Amino acid sequence: MLGKKVILQLLASLDELEFNILSAERSLKGSGLPSWVFGRLDSYKQIVNKQRALAQKLQEDNSNDFEAMFSLLNKINALSTLIFNDSEDLIAALSSGENELPPRKDYIYC
Repeated sequence: MLGKKVILQLLASLDELEFNILSAERSLKGSGLPSWVFGRLDSYKQIVNKQRALAQKLQEDNSNDFEAMFSLLNKINALSTLIFNDSEDLIAALSSGENELPPRKDYIYC
């Protein structure tokens, strides 16, 4: 089993990420931003929920299947990277005054 302390730190990090997403959402409400911004924030919350479910699988796993554990950790990391990269695109779009979801990329949410 992956170290209990490591998994607890991972879950605490996910809690912090979710808190920051909710804080951003509260701060931006009533700001007149386009609705797609809030759609993106909702998708980030869904991604964090998926990450949390994967982390809980790690926590419950009593086997020594390191390949499976590594796969779950890679999925969690990839989802974090997705949020990071997409939030950079969101900030860039808002900074440049775009009022619609930028058409230059396909955005696929989990």
